Amino acid sequence: MKKIYLKHYPMNVAKGLSYLLEEIQNEGGYIASSYKANMEKIDLIDYETGEKEISGYFGEWLFISFILNDDYYYVQFDSNPFFEDRYEKQPVKNNMISRDIYLSTMPDFFDYKMTDEQVKDAAHNLLLWLKDQKYSEKHVEYKKQRVYNLYDDGYHYEKIKVKERTEKIHKVELL
Repeated sequence: MKKIYLKHYPMNVAKGLSYLLEEIQNEGGYIASSYKANMEKIDLIDYETGEKEISGYFGEWLFISFILNDDYYYVQFDSNPFFEDRYEKQPVKNNMISRDIYLSTMPDFFDYKMTDEQVKDAAHNLLLWLKDQKYSEKHVEYKKQRVYNLYDDGYHYEKIKVKERTEKIHKVELL
């Protein structure tokens, strides 16, 4: 099993994502990705004490993407707690999601010094907060297209909406 040494803040986020995954699975959700993938468990070890904290699926990469109740969620934490954390929420249609979604900022849920109970509560509050949010804003792109006039030999330009970029979403197998 792979071992990863993390300092306090990334450790709390990684543990929080593991607890969040448990809650998502309890509600019938699953980890999702735009490519077929597997995730293996990782031993998370405290950088300062060398003690094993938890075996989980999250380590250096402090993000999670999942589907719950036909909604796709992407949550991204920065390894530096002074930078903003971001999320997106959008509906899943025919196993497809839009790639033209803006990430929005979200409040801080995790901190440097937290007990395991506080981390579990933060993960629970994060899920409740995410489910409460409206869908993220879509980026709509337009292009100018030359259109010939019907009444004379001239032309004019019209603003035409560019087709939305989408991609298929897959369930990630947890090993």
